[in-house]
Amino acid sequence: MPQNQQLLAVRARQGDGSLAIALNESALYLGSAIGAATGGMLLLLDWPMWLLAAGAALVATAALLLQCCGVKRLAACRKMEASV
Repeated sequence: MPQNQQLLAVRARQGDGSLAIALNESALYLGSAIGAATGGMLLLLDWPMWLLAAGAALVATAALLLQCCGVKRLAACRKMEASV
């Protein structure tokens, strides 16, 4: 996976690239489990099916916003490092 290769490259200096990959994979599995449990609870409570799609869209939008903020922050840090 390209993401795992990037994690290994970033954490190579510290020597804990395998740990970074393990934590990343664990977070992915945890997110899947939380999403499945939440969807199951909504279905169990007989909530309308469109709420599943609306909830997924809301979570995806929040993730996109967080990613965009992280990219901007990373770009600003790299710009400051380059000027020093």
